[in-house]
Amino acid sequence: MPFPYVTNDALKQQVACVLQTTAANLPPQWDGTIAAANLSGAGDVRQQLIGKGFTIPQIESWDQLTAYVLDQGTFWALTRGGVGNDQVPEAKLKAFDRREELKATGFLTTGSTILYPAPNDSPVGGISHGHSEYREHLERQYDRHMGEPHTRRRDRFFDDTEVD
Repeated sequence: MPFPYVTNDALKQQVACVLQTTAANLPPQWDGTIAAANLSGAGDVRQQLIGKGFTIPQIESWDQLTAYVLDQGTFWALTRGGVGNDQVPEAKLKAFDRREELKATGFLTTGSTILYPAPNDSPVGGISHGHSEYREHLERQYDRHMGEPHTRRRDRFFDDTEVD
């Protein structure tokens, strides 16, 4: 199934079930809330897993994708729908928020296959922030072999700067 991986009708049925009613009995204003929550839930799941280094084909083949998207969409629908603690206790509402679980995910399963994120990979490629000590080591080594003084270094923006 293409993004957002779960139909609005399936999410509406889940929300209605949590609210102990039927999808037909939900007021019409829930339709917009559920559509937005579905996109947010799918976006949360995909964003967390891409951030871990998984590819979109890996994510889309994951066995638990629809369950996580359905839960995350339910969390957003109930949160944005203004459901109070009298209808859904806070502990139950928080159980639908799966973002922390996704942050801790180290692998995905597809049938009997385990999928791991690519090692040392990030969506932007390489180091996405900070600096590389290995790069600095190579630069020092290069400077020594070229006979340049050790006072020359590169800062994190790759500009030549002199060290006093």
